Amino acid sequence: MRIIYGIGRLKLDKSSCVAVGVFDGLHRGHQSIIKKVVSVARRKKHLSVILTFFPHPDSIIKSRKKSPLLISLKHRLNLIRSFGVDVCVVVKFNSYFRKINARDFAFDILVKKCQAKDLVITKNFIFGRDKVGNATLIKKLAKEFNFKIHFQRDIKINNCMVSSTLIRHLIRRDDLKKASKMLGRRVEVVGTVVGGDSRGRRLGFPTANIDPHHEVIPPKGVYLIEAWLDKRRLFGLANIGFCPTFKKDERETLEIHLLNFKRNIYGRNLRIVFIKKLRCEKKFKQKLYLIEQINRDIKQAKAFFSI
Repeated sequence: MRIIYGIGRLKLDKSSCVAVGVFDGLHRGHQSIIKKVVSVARRKKHLSVILTFFPHPDSIIKSRKKSPLLISLKHRLNLIRSFGVDVCVVVKFNSYFRKINARDFAFDILVKKCQAKDLVITKNFIFGRDKVGNATLIKKLAKEFNFKIHFQRDIKINNCMVSSTLIRHLIRRDDLKKASKMLGRRVEVVGTVVGGDSRGRRLGFPTANIDPHHEVIPPKGVYLIEAWLDKRRLFGLANIGFCPTFKKDERETLEIHLLNFKRNIYGRNLRIVFIKKLRCEKKFKQKLYLIEQINRDIKQAKAFFSI
């Protein structure tokens, strides 16, 4: 997949089928749109093109109420690539881009730069300055500029429309099962292994401290996890919280203990997949009680993963 950063560098020389959106989370609704783009493009021998935005438009439009990201931009691009998309354009959403009106967006970006002959949207499609562009307007502009509109139906699960907003809410209230159904995969976090205070190592259970690349993570507690180091699959436990048995940390931390793994991986990126919650975070009266509980957690994890 070819990635183009910024509309200033965008100028395709072949007809395309396009979809536009943030696509945060790449949930099942987004997946259906991208699959439609790829299908139409292949049938017509056009390029399949995804226009995505970074940062999230809410960070500019609603500076005091920005939407925390479900996945990082890098992870988003990797997922888009997995659907066989030809070109992904990362549009820097800033105050300048925000001022582009709907008609100019359709002609200057979709038609002139993307060579769009087909556009895949949902009925709630919104675009252009002050969000005045909608499905009705884009249909009129499509006739004027000679491209075709393909409507993709919204995805519903148990009569609830799949959306990034709902998935954020589900993850934060610890309903990972329902969030996973809407994502079309398990809830996961991508982050970098960073230095910590070595508290876990001193207890006899070395941990890797994770600096997440995005904001939405599950609530406090201990979880069974898969951890992907490049293409290597590892198993372990994750603890999310403030370490209340010791001096309470000022900020919430995410640390993982990998089973049967002792390599130094500082600075490496991990993809952490949450499989199951074992228990809530708990304050222990003595360090010994915490060690006994961690041993029980590890025993459960090894039994679950058959290690």
